[in-house]
Amino acid sequence: MWLTRLALRNPILILMMSLMVLALGGVAFQKLAVDLFPDITIPVIRVATFYPGAGPGDIEKSITQPVERAVAASPGVDRVESNSKQGVSVVSVWFNYGTNLDSAQFEVSQRVQAILNTLPPGIQQPFVTKFDITSIPVVQIVVSSDTLDERQLYDLSYNVIEPQFERLAGVASASVGGGKQREIEVKVDRERARARGIALLDIVDAVKSSNLLLASGDLRAGDLDYYVFTNTQVDDPRPLRDVVVRPGTIGASGTLRPPVRVSDVADIEDAFQAKR
Repeated sequence: MWLTRLALRNPILILMMSLMVLALGGVAFQKLAVDLFPDITIPVIRVATFYPGAGPGDIEKSITQPVERAVAASPGVDRVESNSKQGVSVVSVWFNYGTNLDSAQFEVSQRVQAILNTLPPGIQQPFVTKFDITSIPVVQIVVSSDTLDERQLYDLSYNVIEPQFERLAGVASASVGGGKQREIEVKVDRERARARGIALLDIVDAVKSSNLLLASGDLRAGDLDYYVFTNTQVDDPRPLRDVVVRPGTIGASGTLRPPVRVSDVADIEDAFQAKR
């Protein structure tokens, strides 16, 4: 009631105060900063380690737990969370607010490198990254076609469309998701390999040695100096069938044993990577 009596006794004062509030509100509204992605720093560092072919249980025991123990002793750590899935381990290290994330990322990287030799052989180099809210995509574009299959669509998106988007002004990066990535698969027949005395690692080594890009020296031609490379990278499954796994040998009776090729113990398919 006293507020009503004050307004009735001083109408000019109340009018001037109302106009002042409206004026200040209009000025504040015009100068109010609006940002789709404000500067928000979430103190978390993620360590992602890929180990193709390993199950979640093996991932947890051989990778996730050692990484957790290593990074948990970093200064300023609040808590450590982890997620072990088929072929991948993700460890999230949460720090206290106010921690310098650049220093924290360097500390976590050093601790992961210190235990790298104790992790299983065959893992990929662990990725240590900071969570950045600006890395969240703001536009998603779907590509479809009535004439191209999923592998051709992926190649078109990765090799043509993505680079064009990355050249646009204001675009930080573009990435391709979905689709089917081409993959040449070597499906080993266990019975055929056992009958010829071939181990799985023999086939793996033979395929690796035949799928390389090697520097082979240089070639001088007058005033020009050319670098020579030996390119044996496989882009077609047919040459892979003729790769020799074991060369021909001469038996005890003097008979010549023919060489064993990949096609003798495995089937080669031009397929695509399975989605996990």
